[in-house]
Amino acid sequence: MVQTKWLETLKLASNFKTAKDAEMLLGLVVQLSRIGLKRTSIGKIKCPWNKFDDWTKKYWVESEYFWAYDQKSLIKQGDWVIIKPMLHVDSPIKSIRPITHEVEKVVFPFGNRVDPVTKKLAYELKFADDIEFKRNLIVDVIEKPFEEDSLLFDQKRELQAQKIKELKSKDLSKSEDNN
Repeated sequence: MVQTKWLETLKLASNFKTAKDAEMLLGLVVQLSRIGLKRTSIGKIKCPWNKFDDWTKKYWVESEYFWAYDQKSLIKQGDWVIIKPMLHVDSPIKSIRPITHEVEKVVFPFGNRVDPVTKKLAYELKFADDIEFKRNLIVDVIEKPFEEDSLLFDQKRELQAQKIKELKSKDLSKSEDNN
């Protein structure tokens, strides 16, 4: 419960007139910079939010950009972070850029290929387990029957069809056992 506490406090930006009204925002780090004599880290955060259009009766994705303090220097370009408005209006460092937010937490670091929900390794939109299963399936069904030179083409196709039926029956029996 402690880990998901920040999710409970996160309000969806689509409930507000603008993203600036939200208590917390989820955004992508687009640009990094340092300001002041102490070289304090700041980041430009792109926060997408859904805006409802009364005419089309649809939600459209719009983005707002915020400059946010990163006091712990946690963020890198490409990270997804949660930002919240700063409690004090006057920033500790005078800057040309209007810095109104501060970084709360790094939710999904750039380059992290582990899905935070399932804890599985992912490549783009597919899990590594599924890719490996398909690769092994191709070897078992397609390549192994063609390694036998003594079989004719029709016999190799029958052997492939038989292996596919066996695998399907195994999958059905596994799904029945799980239910």
